[in-house]
Amino acid sequence: MADRYKRLWLLLAGLIVLGLLVAAGASAAEPKTGGILIQAANKEPPSLDPLQEGTIFMLIYVSSQYNGLLQYDPLDNTKIVGDLAKSWKFSGDGRTITFKLHEGVKWHDGERFTAEDVLYTLSRTKNPPKGIRSPRKIQFASIEKMEAPDANTFVLTTKVPNPSILSALAQGWTVILPKHVMEARKDGMKRVVVGTGPYKFKKYIRGTSYEVVKNPDYFKKGRPYLDGMKWYVVPDMSAYVAAFKTHQINLLAGIPPIYKSHVEEIKAAVKDVQVHTGQMWVFGVLWMNTEKKPWDDIRVRKAAWLAMDRQAAIKILAEGDGTLGLMLAAEGNWGLPAAEIAKLPGYRQPKDKDLAEARKLMAEAGYAAGLNVVMDSRSGITDERRATFVKDQLAKIGIRAKIKLNELAKMYKIINAYTYNCVSYPNAVALDDPDDAFGRYWLPSAQWNRARLKDPKLVEMHTKQSQTVDVAQRKNLVRELEDYIIAKYPAVVLYWNMQYGLAWPEVKNWKIGSGIYNNLKYQDLWLDQ
Repeated sequence: MADRYKRLWLLLAGLIVLGLLVAAGASAAEPKTGGILIQAANKEPPSLDPLQEGTIFMLIYVSSQYNGLLQYDPLDNTKIVGDLAKSWKFSGDGRTITFKLHEGVKWHDGERFTAEDVLYTLSRTKNPPKGIRSPRKIQFASIEKMEAPDANTFVLTTKVPNPSILSALAQGWTVILPKHVMEARKDGMKRVVVGTGPYKFKKYIRGTSYEVVKNPDYFKKGRPYLDGMKWYVVPDMSAYVAAFKTHQINLLAGIPPIYKSHVEEIKAAVKDVQVHTGQMWVFGVLWMNTEKKPWDDIRVRKAAWLAMDRQAAIKILAEGDGTLGLMLAAEGNWGLPAAEIAKLPGYRQPKDKDLAEARKLMAEAGYAAGLNVVMDSRSGITDERRATFVKDQLAKIGIRAKIKLNELAKMYKIINAYTYNCVSYPNAVALDDPDDAFGRYWLPSAQWNRARLKDPKLVEMHTKQSQTVDVAQRKNLVRELEDYIIAKYPAVVLYWNMQYGLAWPEVKNWKIGSGIYNNLKYQDLWLDQ
């Protein structure tokens, strides 16, 4: 048995790059040092704590100040490489991973980084103290024990072999935080940024800008190349475009397809502009609170599922650059292909049959005359357009939705307290991985179980697929679990977004990451100026 697991993990290891990330450079030119990379963001973070938050509008600002044990290779998003870990090794049974850490690493306040920081961070992630949120703790539920036998060694043991554990450690959210700072602060890292990363926090002027400067003591020799980075807070996309066209901004990343016309405008105005595209791993969705009427009736939920015209959503909301998808990352390694999804009830065209069945279900549920609901949404053009589209679609079957708009901070309070009746909201996965997708949104213990599903069978099915090492067998189990969730109609997935990244010609050694949460450190990016 031990030999079997050893062979499996050796095979897995053959697909993963071990050791230190050495920037090979996408350009043949010799990297230059210096310069300030200027970006923009249209929202601000609820706090600065990467352990407790779940919004990209926090991670884009602080990622460059931290490191994880592992990371996705910035120039090849299919590979996992070392970050704070310079190497790692599996035991013969595939349950224990021993990480050897880089020596001489310092926190930005001058304190020494050790394996105790890794132990403290991951222990806090898995079992957060009272009053501390840990949205991703379910991804580490398989861990049986963790140890720091010496300052430069960290050992992690899972209850059973977990094929997803390296991905969970490499995702952009799993950064290592300073034990000495967290122990001294009851609210964690909400108001302070102390990392080991390539850049150090400089200044945050709320409503205006966020700045970082080069870390001169960074443990990766020769990195970073930039002197610093700055993000301007620009709520309006038209102002974004104007700033980019006039070269006030070097880089625009994570642009959803709703702004495709702006992308075309920039392409026409800026000679040799770099245009990057990729899967955003963000899906638009209508969450229905199954603990509240009318959504406690599965017939009403199914009616909403059937009524939604996904192809129209892609055309109207994504300028044609969206992908049909279900609960797993669209066009990834685990979910159904879009061509097969297009044949499913709720996705198939034309809509006549689905709408007729939806109206019949509404009548059977006692709502032949229709009903009124309040639908929460974030404010902002993207969210407001999505909410309006959903409202119009629901109206076809007599569900009259009143849209209630909320600023970002208020929206987080509403969705985290589950006080909404239904909510139109964008969500994202960090990885093309079943544990990430199911563990984020679809399990009873998920931090963002926004449909309020409580079925214990979900946990049983999820645990079984998570512990299955054979890829073919696991895919079958994942398919069964997704089908089981769909049959409960907990939410209406509209589509999955593509994303654009735009850069001026002087920006070198950068590409869009896998999804929106990875490749945000910019340690290898340089400016040819």
